[in-house]
Amino acid sequence: MFRTHNLRGKKRFLDLRKSKVSKNAKIKLNKKQLTLIENNNSLSLGEKIELLLVALGNKLTTELHMNNKKNLNKLKKLLKQLPFIYFKDYLPNKKNKQTGKFEQFTWYQVSVNEAVSKFMKKYPDDMTEFEEGVLYGF
Repeated sequence: MFRTHNLRGKKRFLDLRKSKVSKNAKIKLNKKQLTLIENNNSLSLGEKIELLLVALGNKLTTELHMNNKKNLNKLKKLLKQLPFIYFKDYLPNKKNKQTGKFEQFTWYQVSVNEAVSKFMKKYPDDMTEFEEGVLYGF
């Protein structure tokens, strides 16, 4: 199963397997929760679809990003009303290619279960392309 000489994949697999966290493959959204997603004007159509794909288990995780702190707070308020596992994440200050100014890029990492969320927190800068593809549904 692990065809590389690098054992990191096997170690990660065993770590997650031993973990005592939720590993549900789908999330049931009730009618009220679906309506909250559908009628939310802070999310783009693509982001709404991403949330539904995570709930169905077609994607294991997605990122929801807003341009400013006020919108991030609106997004957090929405996520609190939904059964997704999520956490706030960010990249350190990076230079915006269009404006030339340094900015901190912040988003909510939304996952189907605690195991995926734990993996995203533990290995954010060390995922293989294959791992990213599986997590993001490619």
